[in-house]
Amino acid sequence: MKPKKIVFLFALLVSVYFNLFSQKLEIHHINVHDGDATVIRVLNKQNTLLAKILIDGGVSKDYLMRYLKTNIDDAYKFKYVILSHYHNDHYNGLLALGDGNIQANYLIDPGGYTLSNKDCGSKFNNIQPKDTTCPSTWIINDKYKDAIANAAKIYSLKRYQVMNFPDSLVKEMIKTEIPVISVGSINIKLTCVAAWGYTLGDSGDIVDNWDDRRTSKNNASLAFVLEAGAFRYFLGGDLGGEDYGSYIDQETTLVEGLRYLYPKAESYGGGVHNSPGHLCGFKANHHGSKRSNNRAFVGSMRATLCVTSGGSKHGLPCLDFISYLQESSPITILSSKGLGQFDQGYYFTYPDPYDYNLTKPGLKRKIDYGNINPDEKDQAWSYVITVPLNLSLKNTSQFYVKRIDNDGYVWQMGEFKCHQEY
Repeated sequence: MKPKKIVFLFALLVSVYFNLFSQKLEIHHINVHDGDATVIRVLNKQNTLLAKILIDGGVSKDYLMRYLKTNIDDAYKFKYVILSHYHNDHYNGLLALGDGNIQANYLIDPGGYTLSNKDCGSKFNNIQPKDTTCPSTWIINDKYKDAIANAAKIYSLKRYQVMNFPDSLVKEMIKTEIPVISVGSINIKLTCVAAWGYTLGDSGDIVDNWDDRRTSKNNASLAFVLEAGAFRYFLGGDLGGEDYGSYIDQETTLVEGLRYLYPKAESYGGGVHNSPGHLCGFKANHHGSKRSNNRAFVGSMRATLCVTSGGSKHGLPCLDFISYLQESSPITILSSKGLGQFDQGYYFTYPDPYDYNLTKPGLKRKIDYGNINPDEKDQAWSYVITVPLNLSLKNTSQFYVKRIDNDGYVWQMGEFKCHQEY
């Protein structure tokens, strides 16, 4: 039997209020089975689109397009399309750029290739940092390059020029701010904190974590922090957290980089002061794998929210990562919680079927699994984070999470009060 469109009266009231009376930032973590796809969009009080970004496209454009057509009214046109790295569970959905099913003003990807042999004339700028020559073991898929060339030739796709000169160095991408939009006094932007093995480190230094012996394509991942007023959210592709096998560790360096970017925050009511490196939430790196999301990285953020995408095919998320989530504590623990309010929320779009032990004494957590029931394989549950863009967001971070399926049915999954700035 289908669930009702909105399950709880609380959900209805929250939805009506924030749809009708508030400008908002939304982060859609889309269930694309074993892969990543995230839509960021900004809406005004009339629910009219102000800006929209797609980060990664998942393992199949069919999964991506079904969600967009059902749940995103303004489905096709993006300001930016960003590819974090060259694995097909991230780029396959972006092949829709080639046939116009997805269109964008600008593309941001790791580079390391040119389209000089593609028939797209001068419409797509091929300038790339000179030190992003791909390792000889890498092959950037021709279908991806063909889609980009076609999008440039027919649909006016351009490269967002973080790098402007042929002799530019890839490390210059670090600390680059990519403007999304300003809504009143709230400036929404993406800040690059990792690219091609370079990582934002202590005191704002740019640290080279690259190791030529380690050749995973994950090591080229682009990582960003999305900021809107006091709200801070990490999106890092398949960034690594351990020097092991073909992987490099950038997360340990980034712990200090985030402390540099965000030197202070305090809990609601001021119970916890000066928590450097705090982020409101994060998308788990590499689907919650054993070589990512290390203990220092997860613990230092003191995040209120984590969404883990994909992973079932490879037995992810791994239990080490789950234990680090279980250990972590948010910056704010509410002494009094209203209906639907939680201290922390952990959401999994397509996990390996475990009932993870994520309880912790003294914390009220919301845990939800997007597609764990074999009888509901056609109901791919995704998660949407909604941040009201009101004046209080300049100093305080508060947001809501809902679960949504491919037919547009919605369940409210919690309200969170994260931190305040001083």
